[in-house]
Amino acid sequence: VTPIRIELTASWSAIANVLELIEGMDTPSRMTEFKLDRDLEPDVEIARVSIEIEVLHRIEPVEDAR
Repeated sequence: VTPIRIELTASWSAIANVLELIEGMDTPSRMTEFKLDRDLEPDVEIARVSIEIEVLHRIEPVEDAR
């Protein structure tokens, strides 16, 4: 398992794009943390997000080189 942390301050659409990219990854992963902070002003379309995912890896057996 490889943990990956993404810290992002961006528009709502950019954050949605990142989430779609994570969801569409070929390598299996799971989201272990998601924190979203937004401005209290309704007109502000920028938010700060913290995402942590764990990317799962399968180790391929190594053939004996004897």
